[in-house]
Amino acid sequence: MNNADDKIASPRAKPLTARELARLMGVSQSAVSRAFTPGSSISPELRQRILKAAGELDYQPNAIASMLSTRRSNIAGIVVSEMQNPFYPTLIEKLSRGLQRVKLQSLMFNITRGSNIEEQLVALRQYNVDAVIIISATVLSGASVQWATDGRAAVLVNRTIPDLPLTSVSCDNVEGARAIADHFHALGRHRVSYVAGLAHTSTNLERQNAFVTRVAELGMRLIHCIAAGEYSYEAGHRAALEIARGEKDGCDILRQ
Repeated sequence: MNNADDKIASPRAKPLTARELARLMGVSQSAVSRAFTPGSSISPELRQRILKAAGELDYQPNAIASMLSTRRSNIAGIVVSEMQNPFYPTLIEKLSRGLQRVKLQSLMFNITRGSNIEEQLVALRQYNVDAVIIISATVLSGASVQWATDGRAAVLVNRTIPDLPLTSVSCDNVEGARAIADHFHALGRHRVSYVAGLAHTSTNLERQNAFVTRVAELGMRLIHCIAAGEYSYEAGHRAALEIARGEKDGCDILRQ
């Protein structure tokens, strides 16, 4: 290595820049940039020499500068709401790990209850995210989602929006709900109740319709239908107490 390579030493007050690393090594700044860009045009020997010097000098590429030059942020925006839902923290943790494995970082947009959804989606367009993952149970209009994701790769998780040409990754809500009804029937439980979460979301509607239909097909009796209003332990507990007290009979939510 040249004289610059012998200057590996004490911790710096400020991070080393690409220009400074290039000057120390006697190479161009573009060579430093290409060394950290997979698939770029640079000889294997020079790439290895730059990476070795960068490690010894504790140099890290500036993500913001790279974003400006490549027009890519390598960031995926995750849109979520109803964080009290015990399913979401586990999903987000596994999702963020999966994104990291493909060199993408996560930026979460939490749509809080009672907020103006459209206003919060504006923030999604203000950040230079490369992809959008929507796992929100909040009802989003197709027009709003299409506007917020315009020009970006987008995926809906565990939900669908009719007439919106976006990829959706979902469980089979219909077969799952029917399987639950079948299980109760097999156990000899013929008087059953249904507790809805967010009553007008696509996931709940699919589950509710499939469960109620299958209960009728099996000759079982649906004695309670309760709209809990959210997916949380507390909401489930309140609904269970309401059913136990027998305060309501019938299925008002089916007639809404």
